[in-house]
Amino acid sequence: MIIQNAFIKGESLIAAILSKMSGIGIVQRRFISNILMLVLSIRGRINFLQLERYGTMSERSYRDHCSNELIIGFDRSYITKTGKCTPGIGYFFSGCSGKYVRGLEIGCYRVIDVKQHTAYHLYAKQSKPTGKHQKAEKLMDPHIYLLENGLSILIMQTKI
Repeated sequence: MIIQNAFIKGESLIAAILSKMSGIGIVQRRFISNILMLVLSIRGRINFLQLERYGTMSERSYRDHCSNELIIGFDRSYITKTGKCTPGIGYFFSGCSGKYVRGLEIGCYRVIDVKQHTAYHLYAKQSKPTGKHQKAEKLMDPHIYLLENGLSILIMQTKI
């Protein structure tokens, strides 16, 4: 009885939030509400097969569909970190502060759908620490190597 009340309260809360958003139709509201309730209720790993198993729609309904105009984008993100025990800590260039600062960096590859104006996360990798005053062309070497060797295999496997 308590679980059923929690689901009813959850659905009504999601419905109230979605009703305040403009530009979302009834079908989209039902779809978003369905996915949110599934994510909250499924234990363990959540993938499209799990959504199909516990939900009311087929696996294909949950998957993203891309157009035929795709490009690969790359973005580096810096994370401030102090301490001595964190693996991979080093000096990285921070665009916000405009200088090299101590912390962590991650390189994220995305598939950008030009027609739909969306981007999908493809692959992320933590950058190796570099020297404090390394040249800019040397900073991109690990990411270029990853792009040349590993990313093409990953794209073939995901069949975007």
